Amino acid sequence: MSDLKPCPFCGEAEHLYPSYRNMGAGKPYAIDCLGCGADYVPRDGMDVIAMWNRRAGEKPQIADPSKAFSAWLAEGPKLAKAAGVYVGITVSDGPLSLHGSSK
Repeated sequence: MSDLKPCPFCGEAEHLYPSYRNMGAGKPYAIDCLGCGADYVPRDGMDVIAMWNRRAGEKPQIADPSKAFSAWLAEGPKLAKAAGVYVGITVSDGPLSLHGSSK
């Protein structure tokens, strides 16, 4: 698949395959490398191709971080509550700190 970067473990570029649910319908949910057997399955809802292509040292591509954070503030606590976890935010003079725990 040409829009995938080579495998970060073995460098394989030709034998990378996306895995699909529902007989190939929709977006892939995992990437498999036949060169070394690595596979990558991110959390549900994440773009597997974008995550596979991300490399250490690269900054995440978030167009508007404040908008993404606002969206998390709106939905994050509901999702955490449904999953039975506590998520807190600490704001101080230093960087923002997110913390959590399960019930």
